[in-house]
Amino acid sequence: MACSFCIPRIIGKENIPEPGQVVIYAANHQSYADIFSFAALRRATKFVSKSEILKIPTIGWAIALGKHVALRRGDRRGQVMAYREMIQSIKDGNSLAIFPEGTRSKTGRMKRFHSGAFKASVTTGAPVVPITIVGTRELMPPDSYIPVAYPKNGISVIVHPQVDPTGKTDEEMSALVFQAIESGLPEEFRTTSEVL
Repeated sequence: MACSFCIPRIIGKENIPEPGQVVIYAANHQSYADIFSFAALRRATKFVSKSEILKIPTIGWAIALGKHVALRRGDRRGQVMAYREMIQSIKDGNSLAIFPEGTRSKTGRMKRFHSGAFKASVTTGAPVVPITIVGTRELMPPDSYIPVAYPKNGISVIVHPQVDPTGKTDEEMSALVFQAIESGLPEEFRTTSEVL
């Protein structure tokens, strides 16, 4: 973010977990810049991202060196392995950051959520922290690898209250997190809940 002179504004600082608390951060995904936005939270996290990201200079190298979880899309065996890595990483005391849509939204509206993060939450008991990221789509559109414009309203990272998985199914967790994230989006990017 520093290279684009665009420092994210944090809304909901009181909802940022205490250092050391193990959580799963789940955010909407509109731009490659979303990954850098997490740095504004100042919390150590391991990203769960598609394996194709590893080929992208800077971002991919950082993910590979940091031993984050790489997910091979369209490969059932790879998905199972990634899920097991997620569970083990949480058990090892790491917080995870994931974009449950699985890919960047080209319209600004959220796509249907995949269930992995929410199954991991229910299995491990780690709460999910919904995150709404606004403005990165203007900075780096979905098909762009470099900043193209300064967002007129800057970039905002909205941290919502944690969602506790106790007594909930992964489907219920997915729906609650979707609703929380969507509530922070501009009105034109909101839609009816679409969850798996």
